[in-house]
Amino acid sequence: MRHFIISLGILCGIVTYLPGQDTMSDSLSEQLIISATKLATPLKASTKPINVITREEIERSGQTTLATLLHQQTGLIVNGSTSNPSRNQTIYLQGARAEHTLILIDGMPVKDPSAIGGTFDLRALSLQGVERVEILKGSQSTLYGSEAIAGVINIITQQGSDAPVTVTGHAAGGSYDSYTQQVGVHGTLDRFDYRANISWDQSAGISEALDETGTGGFDEDGFEQRNMDFRSAYRFSDATSLSAFSRLGSYDARYDDGSYTDGTNRYESSYYTIGSQLQHEGDRFRGLVQYNYTDTERQFESMWGITPYDAGHHQIEALGAYDVSSSVNLTIGTSYQDYSISDVPDKSNTLWGLYSNLLFTPVSAWTVQAGVRYNDHSTYGTNSTYELSTKYDLTEGWYIMGGYSTGFKAPQLAQLFGPFGANPELVPEESRYIYGGWGYTTGGLTASLQYFDRSVDDLIDYVSDPVTFEGGYVNISRQDDQGLELSLDYRSSVWSAGLGFEYLTGQTVVVNADDSETVTSEDLLRRPKSRITAHVQYQAADDLHIRLSSQRLGEREDLFFNSTTFATDAKTLDVYQTWDLQLGYQIYDDLYSYINVNNLFDATYEEVAGYSVLGRNLRVGIRFNIQ
Repeated sequence: MRHFIISLGILCGIVTYLPGQDTMSDSLSEQLIISATKLATPLKASTKPINVITREEIERSGQTTLATLLHQQTGLIVNGSTSNPSRNQTIYLQGARAEHTLILIDGMPVKDPSAIGGTFDLRALSLQGVERVEILKGSQSTLYGSEAIAGVINIITQQGSDAPVTVTGHAAGGSYDSYTQQVGVHGTLDRFDYRANISWDQSAGISEALDETGTGGFDEDGFEQRNMDFRSAYRFSDATSLSAFSRLGSYDARYDDGSYTDGTNRYESSYYTIGSQLQHEGDRFRGLVQYNYTDTERQFESMWGITPYDAGHHQIEALGAYDVSSSVNLTIGTSYQDYSISDVPDKSNTLWGLYSNLLFTPVSAWTVQAGVRYNDHSTYGTNSTYELSTKYDLTEGWYIMGGYSTGFKAPQLAQLFGPFGANPELVPEESRYIYGGWGYTTGGLTASLQYFDRSVDDLIDYVSDPVTFEGGYVNISRQDDQGLELSLDYRSSVWSAGLGFEYLTGQTVVVNADDSETVTSEDLLRRPKSRITAHVQYQAADDLHIRLSSQRLGEREDLFFNSTTFATDAKTLDVYQTWDLQLGYQIYDDLYSYINVNNLFDATYEEVAGYSVLGRNLRVGIRFNIQ
C-alpha cells in the first residue's frame, strides 16, 4: 500500500502541475473511430463511452499480449492475464459475463460456436500487427446483434504504409524461456496496398496449478502460438475500395487437472478466417458490404481421452449511411449469420437482422444517436432491440453524456441441439443498460466519470439434479450490475500519466418456477468491487522513456472444485497489487529497444483459486521499421 500511495502522490503532482501542455488531447478527439457507428466518425462526436488504445500506447505500455493490454483498461478485467500463459483468459467488461462481450477484428466478428457461450479464445490472437484497439462499452446489440450485451472490442490491424515497401520486425526473450518473433511487410503501390505478417510466441511457463506446499513437484505448463495474416486492397477511386484478407493461427498448450492439482493434459486449437470488404466513402453517401467466415478446431487430451470440437461461423452484412442534411445522418443495414458445430452435424443456427441508426445534431454542441434492430432466429423466432444516447458540450472542454440501450444473446447451437442437456425451447438472454456521465478535455488533460446500471434476464445455465445428475440448459437466472468509473489522463511532450478507479457491485439471482427469486451470489465471482490503475511515463531524453504502472485489485469471491472432498468450495481471494516497469530506447530512427520488468516487487496472489501467477519476470526486445 505504501508504494501505491507514493505513486498516487507523484501522479497527482504531475496532473496538477501540467508542465508544457499542448494540443495532444484535441488531436485525439479528432481521431476517427469506427465502432460507435460502424463507419468512420470523429471520437469527439461519439455519444457512447469508448476507449481507444493507439499503436504508440500499445508499444509504450510494455504489454506483449492482447490479454495483458486489455487488463490495463479502466472497466475491463481479463481474468487469467497474469497467470501462467497457458491459463484460460476470461474477459469481464464492466462486470458482465465473458460471452456478453463481442470481439471484432477490423469491424467483423470472430466467433467460436463450439465454445461455452460462443466466445473466441483470446489466447489465439496475437498483439503483433495491431494498429489500435477500440473498446465500446454498454449494450451495442442494435448495431452489432447477438453477444454485444456488455460492449464490443474492435481490434484494428495495420494497413498498407505510404511507402512502396515497409518491413517491420519484433524479437524478444525473457523469463520462463519466453520468446517472441515477428516479421511483416506492408506498403502501397499506386492504387494497391497490402500487408503480410507472421508471428510466433512460446513460453515454458510455470505450473498452471498452484502447489500450496511447494513439495508437489508440479511440472511446467508451456504454450506455443503461431499466427499469420494477409490483407490486400485496391482503390477503384478515391471513394471506393475493395479489400480481401485471410488469417490463420494455432495454439498449443499444456494444462493441469484443476485447482491445486497437477496434470499432464494438452490443449490444441487452430483457426482460419477469410473475408472481403467493399467500401464507398462519398460526399453524402457511405456504404459497406462485408463477408467473413471463421473456422475453429479445438482438441482436449486428458485422462478421459481425446475430445475434439469443430465449428464454423459465416456472416454477411450490408449497410448504407446517407447525410439527409448537415445535421442528420441515417444508416440502414442488414446482416445474416450462420453457425455450425461438429456435435450437431445436421443442424445450424441462422440469425438475420435488420437495423437502422439515426445520428442527429440539432445544434453544434448537441448530438443524439438513436437506433432499432429487428432479429429473426431460426429456432426461437423474433426479437428486437433499441438504443438512445446523447452527448452535450457544456462549455469549452466540458461535456455530459448518457443513454439507454437493450441487448440480447441468442442461445448457442450446442445448448439448443447438442448431445448434453439440449433444450430447443430456450429463449435469448436479454439486457437493459443505462449510463450517464461527464467529461473534460483540454490541452493535454482528459477526465471522465461514468455511472452504469445493467440487468441481464433469462441467463442460460446448465442445471443438474444432485441425486440423478441429470440436467440440461434452462433460462433460469438474472445478473444485476452497477458501477462507477473514473479516469484521468495527462499527456505532454515530456510527461504522460493516468489514473483509473472503478467500483463494481452486482448479484446473481435465480428465478424459481413460481416466479419467486433466490439470490445465489451477492458478489460477482472473480470480479473485485474496486480496482485502481495508475501509470507515469517520462521522456527522459529524445530517445529514452521510462514508464511505471501499477494495479491494485480488491477482494474477489471464487468457487473451486476440491479434488479431495469432491465438493465445490468457496474462497475469498486476497487484495493484491502489482507493479510493472519499462525502459524504452530509440537506437536509430528505425530501431527501438526495450526492457520490461513485470510484477516488479514479486507479489504473490491468486487470480483464480488454486492456480499460479507469474512472479517477477524480465523481457528484453527490439523492434524495427525499415522503409
